[in-house]
Amino acid sequence: MRVLIGILIAVASAACLAAEAYPSPAPALPSVRGMEFDTYIRLQRGMTEGELLVRAGRPDHETVDNLYDYDRTLYYFPTVANPYTTVVKLRSGRIAAIDRVKKF
Repeated sequence: MRVLIGILIAVASAACLAAEAYPSPAPALPSVRGMEFDTYIRLQRGMTEGELLVRAGRPDHETVDNLYDYDRTLYYFPTVANPYTTVVKLRSGRIAAIDRVKKF
C-alpha cells in the first residue's frame, strides 16, 4: 500500500512539473463585434437593458458611471465592415441616450 501511495505521489509531482514547463497560452483578446445599422435604428430611449442585449448582443466595452444608481455606458466599437462607434447610456436599467459616431 505504501508503495502505491509513493508511486501516486511521484506521478502527481511529475505532472505538476510538466505543467510548469509548458505555461498555458495567454487568453485571446475578445473580438470587436460592433453594431449593425439595422440594430441601431431599432433602439430607442426607454427600452430595457434586456431588450438592448437581445437585439444588439454583448457590448465590446462597458463602464459604470454611478454605482448608486448603477448608471452604465455600453460601447460597441467600429469594425471594418461597419466603421461606427455606438455608445448607449443606461440609467436604472433603461436606455437614456444613444450616440453613433463615424470612425475617422
